[in-house]
Amino acid sequence: MQADDPQRMGPYLLLGRLGSGGMGQVYLARSPGGRQVAVKVIRPQLAEDTAFRARFAREVSAARKVGGLFTAQVVDADLDSPVPWLVTAYVPGMSLAEAVEQHGPLPAATLLALAAGLAEGLSAIHAAGVIHRDLKPSNVLLAPDGPRIIDFGISSAADATSLTGTGIMIGSPGFMSPEQAEGMPVGSSSDIFSLAGVLVFAARGEGPFGSGDTASLLYRVVHGTPNVDQVPDKIRPLVNRCLSRSAAARPTASEFLAELAAAYPTAADLSDWLPDGLLELSVRRAAEADLPPPDAVDAEPVADAEPVAEPYRGQGANQWYSALMQPGPRRRTRWPWVVGAVAVVCAAIVTAVVLALGSSHPAAAPGSAVSSRPSRTSSAAPTPIVGNLQLNQFRVGDCLTGANMELNTSDPWPKVTLAVPCNRPHTAEVFLANNNFWPRNSPFPGASAISKDGTTACNNAFRAYVGITYSKSIYTWTNIIPDASTWPTGDRALHCVAYYSTSQQRAGVTLTHSIKSSRK
Repeated sequence: MQADDPQRMGPYLLLGRLGSGGMGQVYLARSPGGRQVAVKVIRPQLAEDTAFRARFAREVSAARKVGGLFTAQVVDADLDSPVPWLVTAYVPGMSLAEAVEQHGPLPAATLLALAAGLAEGLSAIHAAGVIHRDLKPSNVLLAPDGPRIIDFGISSAADATSLTGTGIMIGSPGFMSPEQAEGMPVGSSSDIFSLAGVLVFAARGEGPFGSGDTASLLYRVVHGTPNVDQVPDKIRPLVNRCLSRSAAARPTASEFLAELAAAYPTAADLSDWLPDGLLELSVRRAAEADLPPPDAVDAEPVADAEPVAEPYRGQGANQWYSALMQPGPRRRTRWPWVVGAVAVVCAAIVTAVVLALGSSHPAAAPGSAVSSRPSRTSSAAPTPIVGNLQLNQFRVGDCLTGANMELNTSDPWPKVTLAVPCNRPHTAEVFLANNNFWPRNSPFPGASAISKDGTTACNNAFRAYVGITYSKSIYTWTNIIPDASTWPTGDRALHCVAYYSTSQQRAGVTLTHSIKSSRK
């Protein structure tokens, strides 16, 4: 959020910026009932145009009738506000533009499922009497359960206004139809042209008319020949028809779907439609939307517990890396992704993991003097509040405060830490704890063997505990394993701890729920 951003629009609390365009600014917001929604606030210069307001009211009224599984439905609007706004369902997936920019063209199966979903979404939009007019890669979101079309029902409102000189272009060069590029009346067939352009972009990593400045793109749209060489063979003729200069020669959305299904009967199969890298990013977006604001969870007191230190709030990446390289117990952490300069753009990175204990802080051996720990009466009982918890006292299901574990420093475990009930603020959760994982009387198997065995065990335990493979999870795990210096003293333990890391909070976001069977 910026300093001049509003805090609320009507009853909706604005949480952060999602993006902006010619029509206005889009915010992530929370409804009075706690649901995540997207709020588009119309630009002031449009709001001052009475013709726009009238047209906008008609378009929003029609857009609210749009149903279907592949659209982000309009749920609310205030057309009489000094600055009109529109509320749609929030789809926490990355955009097609982001996906292709970060991962390249989509695989064939994903492309076909995308084609089927977008065609069905356009069919629902057109059935309600709405024309999108700005279908482009950034207006297509890739959710785990299928694509979604966003931003329909408002673009045509601006076409009737006097926008000369405002610098606002309705439609996107390279994806708009020839008739739209020439300023002629458009109908639903214009969206079909844009659909084909989006699919070519998904297949090639570039639109059918290449790239360049606006004037060059518009000229090619009207007079050029589209490039569809990476589109699957069986639907290439169909895509070419969609890109016809003649609007009458293009199929309808329903006809497109029928021909797609005839060529590829399994095109609409969404059971595993996203490749692993995109699925991980998409699932993480969903989880981020579900997390409560940090100030809300940080302010919640932990009843009857020892004081909990302020959770780590993040430090520069170079400082964080340097801290890991300082003398002391060695540790490496699994980072499933790294967030880039733009907060909503992420790159998926999954790396190998080793956390080794140094000789200066050996793990407490079984039977050594440690603080008492209340026993559990059942596996379903909440984690008891325990202070001065040593490493060898960890149990599966413990929810731990990250500040005491010092996840962000060069001197981590074994340190005393604090376990709290999982519905209280915490950072990490134990999902494997075995003080005798390696045989007592065996020689040291070597750092490589230790790392390999620990990684395999943690991966298997993570899947059993969380309910999903690590590669498809939003969480990061760290393992704690013996090294050559601690092996002679009897360290044979393996502990695996998971947490949810972001670039702003590398040591873990404060959570108020258990990750067990979260399927994230």
